[in-house]
Amino acid sequence: MNFQIFLCWVLSLGMVSVGVGAADCGLTAAQQTPQPSWVTQSAPDDTGAGGGRYDGVGSSLITGGDLARATTEARSRANAELAQSIRVHISSAVKTSESKLTENGQTAVRSSIEAVTDSVADLQLQSVAVQGQWVDPAACRLWLRVSVPAAEALRAQRQALATGLVATFDVQIKQAGQEAMPVPERERALGVAAELLALIDPAQVSTFSAPVARMQIDALRLAVTDARRRFDLYALQLARHLQANSQLTAATATGQRRVAAAHALSTLQTLLGIAPAMPGLPLPFEVNDRMAQLFGESGTPCLAKQWLNDHGLPPPAVQVAAACSATALAQERRQLYWAGQTVAVHCAITLGGQTQPWDKACAGIQDHLVRQGVTIADAQTSPTAIVHQLTLAATGTIQQRQDPDTQARLWRFEGTITSSLTGPGQINIQDRYEGLTGWNPVSAAMTTDILALNAVKRFDAAITQHWEK
Repeated sequence: MNFQIFLCWVLSLGMVSVGVGAADCGLTAAQQTPQPSWVTQSAPDDTGAGGGRYDGVGSSLITGGDLARATTEARSRANAELAQSIRVHISSAVKTSESKLTENGQTAVRSSIEAVTDSVADLQLQSVAVQGQWVDPAACRLWLRVSVPAAEALRAQRQALATGLVATFDVQIKQAGQEAMPVPERERALGVAAELLALIDPAQVSTFSAPVARMQIDALRLAVTDARRRFDLYALQLARHLQANSQLTAATATGQRRVAAAHALSTLQTLLGIAPAMPGLPLPFEVNDRMAQLFGESGTPCLAKQWLNDHGLPPPAVQVAAACSATALAQERRQLYWAGQTVAVHCAITLGGQTQPWDKACAGIQDHLVRQGVTIADAQTSPTAIVHQLTLAATGTIQQRQDPDTQARLWRFEGTITSSLTGPGQINIQDRYEGLTGWNPVSAAMTTDILALNAVKRFDAAITQHWEK
């Protein structure tokens, strides 16, 4: 007997009418049916061998003859118990899926997976049907039993789980692709997305393509790896800048402060060159204020003026008297670079096949470097501190002749001069040229000293030109 026929039968027998008491619904003894066993069982489990279904039982008092209301209430309660029965049975399957994820993955999908249980249990499946009904004449209570095939619930469970995982996958992919997010969070999201892809059953979600998802992950992995490289470089440079700025704060001597300021300024410029800002690594200072302070401390007014102009900021408090030339800017860049550096200087002159130290050349170039804040390496300098090598060398002969008028002896140098400077930051300055001095009436030593002065002047200019590029 289906439910509609049952209701008509109940009404036709006058089981319920206005004014009927709760203890008597008007059924004769012959019309009363035995109480089914399912009435006293809470959501019977028939999903075992031969069962293959989930059940739900609900009841409601028939008051005032309102059988329609009682039926609605009983059906609602039966559906709720059915939903709870399904929740209990699918919970373990959902937890199994969750257990396959790392902690980050579990955190990301927990709300989605929890929603799977509810969404499956609350589905108004077309296959939910009334399997039995019974009226308790003594209590005037209507009982209903509803069921759904376990296979149908399992199908809905798999579909809802896959749909939930796909939705979470999309969220994680979107987060991994957001450049404004901190790199560690992008890495976490990408890792979760890769885990979810292994759990998703593409057959359950028609709009999901596993190959496309893999391509998304592969592309993002390259992007996030590059972002991690820049993040680490930024963090390293920030640490170096903060250390240099601390040294500036602690320094008292003018020379020490200038070296520390130059280092702090160069590291800050490198930092900003990597990225103007890095999500997840906020700068603990205001950039414009810090730059203005460091330009002032390092004694580089032309670079300060240029930087402020480039960023649309007011000119420095101490105005540069004249327009800054390319050479002036190059000299200041060189000054910033050299401050605090250690350079090993080698000078030699070969005359007539005999090589000896070229002290005059070394003294001249060292003087130029020291005035730029450079430390000249000596025998006690650690090899690890020497990252720049500067060489000045001359090879040739000292020619002699007698002045025809004064009969004085004259000397000059004829040969080749080579100079080089190598170091970090693609520093590789090379210069080679033919040298021929004028006739010198003093001595051969004076001739090589004059040659040294000219060689130092020329190479110092070549070094400055490097920073004009």
